[in-house]
Amino acid sequence: MYSPWIFFSLGSVYYFYSIFCNKREEGKKHNKKDIFFFALYSLLSLYTSFYTVLLFVFQFLYVLFHRGNKKVLTGFSVIMGIVFLSFFPYLIIYINNLIDYGQVHEIGFKKESSILFIPYALNCFSLGTSYGPSLAELHFSRSIKLFLSYPSFALAMALFGVLFLSGLYYIRKSNCFLFFSLYFLVPFLFPFIVSLISKSISFNVRHTIIALPSFLTIIAYGIRNLCIYADTSPFLIAVKKYVPLTLLVVLSFYSLNNYYFNPRYYKDDIRNAALHVEKNELSGDKLFIPSSFREFGYYYRGSSEIVMKAEGKNLWVILMREWEYPRLKWDNVYAEKEYTEFPGVKIYKLEEIEDD
Repeated sequence: MYSPWIFFSLGSVYYFYSIFCNKREEGKKHNKKDIFFFALYSLLSLYTSFYTVLLFVFQFLYVLFHRGNKKVLTGFSVIMGIVFLSFFPYLIIYINNLIDYGQVHEIGFKKESSILFIPYALNCFSLGTSYGPSLAELHFSRSIKLFLSYPSFALAMALFGVLFLSGLYYIRKSNCFLFFSLYFLVPFLFPFIVSLISKSISFNVRHTIIALPSFLTIIAYGIRNLCIYADTSPFLIAVKKYVPLTLLVVLSFYSLNNYYFNPRYYKDDIRNAALHVEKNELSGDKLFIPSSFREFGYYYRGSSEIVMKAEGKNLWVILMREWEYPRLKWDNVYAEKEYTEFPGVKIYKLEEIEDD
């Protein structure tokens, strides 16, 4: 989902820039092909994720502040109107999905909110989550001490921070500054603000992923800036040109190695967890999945009923993303018969305790 979303959003941004940002001769009309593809990519991106609305907010703000005339704003509004009218049939499905999502609150869903989500998201943008604290650690213990207890994390944040600021400095006097600043800030910060205001929506870095291209572009400008404004000293020239690039390559390979070979950073193995339940379940068993039940249901092809609370004589409890809900207790109701663990997934097979 997220790869197509980035692709379609990039298509939207590319044709948006071609239509509204490139200078044109007086009286020359816009290319109809550009308008068509801008609307098409925008619509496909919107169908992929409703958070594409944030991309449209960035585009509107850029047109408003950079161009600022009524004719251009009207043209942009007409295109957006066509896009949203084409999206309207999917709105009913999207609203139903939101209603289904709300069911997690029946089992004690715990909404997360912390200012430390911002460095966490920047961490994901920089080198992913396979270096420094694991994903579970980041959710269970959101503290500055946790971040700083990993030297590789502190080094990466310092490196990308310097390159990011260097990139902004490099484009500070060009139109690119407003363009890439809005392109990064609007999709990046708005999901965080929504998570602070909403009672049910937690911050998820995946909702900000369309800000990644602008982040990486600013980083590239930062590297370019260091190369241009190098000192006359051969030693300082070499340091500014090659040290940042060397660190980027080394940290990237370190993160990639962890991603594939360090179990601490493995993705949740929901597929094999579902297969394990299918092979060992019995008639009449029930499944209780406090979080990510839709993801588990995607792989699960067994016959047991998925319930929204702990009930039934024989119960499977599938625990994933345990930071999203209060710790569960069943000692007085169920006896544990079997425990199995997969990366990111804990499976308990329980049997109801019969009264004497």
